[in-house]
Amino acid sequence: MSELFFDLDTSELETVARGLGASEDIIKSSCRAALNYTARQLRRLSAKALQQGFNTSEHKYIRRRLKHFQAKSSGIGKVSLWYGLNEMNAIAWGTPKQTASGVQVGGKAVKGAFRAQVASFGGGKGKTGAFIRKPGGKRRGKVKVSRKTGRKYTSQLPIKLATVAINDQAQTIIEDDVLVDFEVIFFKEYERQLTWRMEKLSKQG
Repeated sequence: MSELFFDLDTSELETVARGLGASEDIIKSSCRAALNYTARQLRRLSAKALQQGFNTSEHKYIRRRLKHFQAKSSGIGKVSLWYGLNEMNAIAWGTPKQTASGVQVGGKAVKGAFRAQVASFGGGKGKTGAFIRKPGGKRRGKVKVSRKTGRKYTSQLPIKLATVAINDQAQTIIEDDVLVDFEVIFFKEYERQLTWRMEKLSKQG
């Protein structure tokens, strides 16, 4: 998980609220609602920006990385944004190709990896993945003979999916292309929430 902090201009929050005659409770509830709305919009914008930035058509991997995107407030004007940017499955960049040093997937190279179809990882006919042996793992299992080459080999278990670190690049993309719109999105929704709550209150009176 990564975290970014924002200091909202409280004077603008108060100016908008005073203009509508909003109470402290209405200000707080409007702020919370605006934050939740802003988080959803930033998640959507981030997914689009990351997909373009990583040059991948596999948007499902991007959505998973942003699953925990959320906004929290420690008080009026204090906001933190959290988002999960774990390493991403290498096949998000395409079909893996075996090289002398590992696996090449799109423009990404994973040293020491190998391509294979592994049932326990959802592999099957036409589903070739990229894998790497877990640290400390040893070759084990029965000796088998490749039907293609005739060579003998043993399994490479235990293995794990080959992944690519994305945090640094993703954070740069999000900060430069998405979060610049944070205040614009928030204040527009904040004012809308205030207006809606005040109109609802006046109708009840």
